[in-house]
Amino acid sequence: MIFALPFFLGAVLIAVMVHLASLLALPGFATNDAYARLGRNAPIDQVAALTQAQIAALDLPFYDRSFETAVCKYDLSAGVLRLRAPSPDTMLLVTLIARGGNVYFSVSDRAAIKGLVEVLVGTDAQIEQIEASDKDDEVLGELRVRAPKPQGVALIRVFAPDETSKARAAEEAAQASCQIETL
Repeated sequence: MIFALPFFLGAVLIAVMVHLASLLALPGFATNDAYARLGRNAPIDQVAALTQAQIAALDLPFYDRSFETAVCKYDLSAGVLRLRAPSPDTMLLVTLIARGGNVYFSVSDRAAIKGLVEVLVGTDAQIEQIEASDKDDEVLGELRVRAPKPQGVALIRVFAPDETSKARAAEEAAQASCQIETL
């Protein structure tokens, strides 16, 4: 009986390690992640408004139907992405999702400067190049974000508290712009 205990504990330890390894590896095998769903019909470097029917077809988990949505698919191989979204009267949320489905940055309209949320997205090398050319006394009007991967999707959502404000919220979400700037 005493000799069986170490073998039993060893088997349990190996089973736990295999279970954890499979859970950690599972997202890498997923093919229908947030990037794939949102970027499927989105044009590159352009903001595309999504209707409620399109969002329902995407079958996004935990999606709140009180938001009107626009999406921008980007590729940083040609330069940095400059995303601008005017701050609405309600709430604005900008979420950056890397290829592979990982959310790596999110900001709300509380970060707006003079009524505009401006986010500059680039790779580590691109952001370092921009920061090297900055002046010490210069005030930045943008948020700078280092993307973990060169491809991704920006999700722009505007809150519509009631049915009468949905059209206005959709218009405000579509007013956002995203464009690639060469360095």
